[in-house]
Amino acid sequence: MLKFNLIFLILSLIITVSCATVEPIQALGHTWRAYERTIRWGDVSGAVHFLKEDAVTSAKFPKNIKSLKVTGYDVIQKGINEDDMVAHQTVKIRFYNVNDFVEKSFIDKQEWQYDAKNNRWYLSSKLLKFPVTP
Repeated sequence: MLKFNLIFLILSLIITVSCATVEPIQALGHTWRAYERTIRWGDVSGAVHFLKEDAVTSAKFPKNIKSLKVTGYDVIQKGINEDDMVAHQTVKIRFYNVNDFVEKSFIDKQEWQYDAKNNRWYLSSKLLKFPVTP
C-alpha cells in the first residue's frame, strides 16, 4: 500500500509540474494566432496591444499605414526556450500599397516573452516594420 501511495504521489507531482508548463505554451499558441489575425485582417495598428505598456509609446508605424493592405502572413519558423520562457517566430508578410497595387514582402523576426505575473505573452521585439513605400 505504501508503494502505491508513493507512486501516486510521484505521478501527481509530475502531472502538476507538466500542467504548469503546458498552460503558458498553450497561451503562446493562442497569442500567436491572435497576433496573426490582427495583422492579417488589417488592424496593423492594433498590434500595439501585444506589447508591454512601457513599449507602446516607442511603437512607430509608417505615415501611410492606412494605405497598406496585408495579403499574407506565413510562419516560416518558430521555437521556444521553455527554461527562459522566450519564444521566437519568423514570419513572411506580404502586403501592397493601395496607391500602386504592387505586392511586396518582408521577413518579420519576432521575439516573445512570457510574463508569469500577468500570465500572458508579450511581443518583446520591435513591431513589424514595413519597407518604405511611396
